[in-house]
Amino acid sequence: MSLDLTTKKSICKSVVASFTPIVDDEKVLSVVFVFRDIFEMIKMSETLEKRTVELIEQKNKLDAIFNSNIEGTFTINGDWEITSFNASAQRITGYSMEEAIGQKCWSIFASGKCQNGCHMELTMSKGKGTIGNELEIVRKDGKRIPIRVNSATLLDNNKKNMGQLKPFLTSLKLKTWRITSLKSIISAISLEAT
Repeated sequence: MSLDLTTKKSICKSVVASFTPIVDDEKVLSVVFVFRDIFEMIKMSETLEKRTVELIEQKNKLDAIFNSNIEGTFTINGDWEITSFNASAQRITGYSMEEAIGQKCWSIFASGKCQNGCHMELTMSKGKGTIGNELEIVRKDGKRIPIRVNSATLLDNNKKNMGQLKPFLTSLKLKTWRITSLKSIISAISLEAT
C-alpha cells in the first residue's frame, strides 16, 4: 500500500508499505511495518530496467559472436546434454538448435567413439582440454562426415565445472583453411623475395 509519512523534521515522504501481524493463539501480539521511500523504489526500478537492457544487449552480442563462428560449436552440461548449438553446428550436422538442445551429444553426433572411448570423457573427468581429435559423425540425413574436434572445460566465475565447450570443423573446411593459410604464407614469401 502507498502512504505518506511525516518525518521528525516535518518532511512528507511517500512510501510503499506492508503490514504483517504477529499472531499467537489467534491474538495479535504485534504488527511488523515494512516501508520504503517510493522515490527510492522508482530509482531502483529505473536502474534495474537499464541494467536489464544492457544485459540483453550483451547477450545478443555474445550470441552474434557465437553464431558467426565458422566452427560448429556446442556446449554440454555434466549430464552430457547439449546446452547450446551454434549456426555452423546446425549447418554441419543438419540438426536445428531446437532439435539439439537438451539431447545427449551422442544422439546428435552418433560417432563410433560416442559412449566408448570418447575424448570428451577425459575433458569431463579430468578437466583437461583436447585438441584435434578426428572422428566421423552421422548427419541427420544419414551421411557420414569426418570432423576434427577440440574440447575445453567450461568454468563459472567460481572456477566450478559447468560442462564443456566443443568447437569442431569438417575435414573439408579444415583443409580449405590450411590451403588458404599456405597461400598467404607463399604470397608473403614471394613479396619478400622480390
